Amino acid sequence: MTSVSDPNPHVNHDLTSVLPRKRAELSASGEVPRRTLDREWTIVAPGRVVPPPRRDPTSFGGFPANALDRARGHWLNHPDAIIGGWSACPFHNLVPDWADSAPTMLYADRCHTGGTDTATAVQTPLRAVVYPVPADGLPVIRPDPHLPDLMVVDAPTAVVQCLSSVLDGRHRWRALGIPQMRSELICGVQLVDAFRHSTGVECDAVRAAAKNRIAAARLSTVLNLSDGGAESPMETVLRLLVLECLPPGYRWVSQLDLGRGRWGGTAPDLACPELKIALYYDGASHDSPDVRARDKAIDRQLESEGWQVLRFNRADIGVASVRRAVRAAVQVALDLLRMPGLAS
Repeated sequence: MTSVSDPNPHVNHDLTSVLPRKRAELSASGEVPRRTLDREWTIVAPGRVVPPPRRDPTSFGGFPANALDRARGHWLNHPDAIIGGWSACPFHNLVPDWADSAPTMLYADRCHTGGTDTATAVQTPLRAVVYPVPADGLPVIRPDPHLPDLMVVDAPTAVVQCLSSVLDGRHRWRALGIPQMRSELICGVQLVDAFRHSTGVECDAVRAAAKNRIAAARLSTVLNLSDGGAESPMETVLRLLVLECLPPGYRWVSQLDLGRGRWGGTAPDLACPELKIALYYDGASHDSPDVRARDKAIDRQLESEGWQVLRFNRADIGVASVRRAVRAAVQVALDLLRMPGLAS
């Protein structure tokens, strides 16, 4: 195999210990009855199965299982390979499930097979896409504590490989539309935000890994819109929606720490400290009565200190409604600033 650079391992202890097993061995040993294997176990790679509950392919865009199970299954069949592209995402603790509906990608010293266009690859869901290892090697980590020899491309390489497929339209997911912004760009910014949040990868490292892979101007457009403070894809969308709502000279800050040490504190998803506007995207975790009560208490405290608080959720977030609400808050803040003695 072509030599690869191998930085210090970054073990991900959150990975499940349940590994794909050889179907033939299970059947021959009698450990699992043939009928049970057929009905309850899931084939994740040729000859490799994982135990119940049986996976529903519709949950993974037509692939038989999640990206982690499939990547491990293919690697166990080809332990000389390096896992790359979307298949590397679960090893980097990427929370969104975009990788689950993408083909498995391996780098190995063999001929190129398959293509990374998801719409085509899903027609042969048990077949991995294989690329030869580049002549100058690949930077890798060994993140799997249950398969310590398994190699995965490092975070900058993985984000570039995935971003390339998004910008070229080879892999996509549904994102809220934003006027004058292509869906590929929105998804690309969501992807980079998620990688920055989960791995701490820096934009300079992404630029270095993207050399000769993504045009510099195209990459800069994505990175200039990215913010590692976004903790979910919808927070990214919220930020992109309101970018143009602030007048010149003002800026949004992600996860601005407010009030810590005085009343417990809070960190709005976006805040404009000069105008004292705080924006939150409330996901499903905010639906419980206890969390709603906590949110209301936070809102009251911030409002008592002169902040305007706006909260949005998936049900009510939309381009027109969000921008209208934020622009109204901006106008109120600017009016206060123009009134001597009233702005704090």
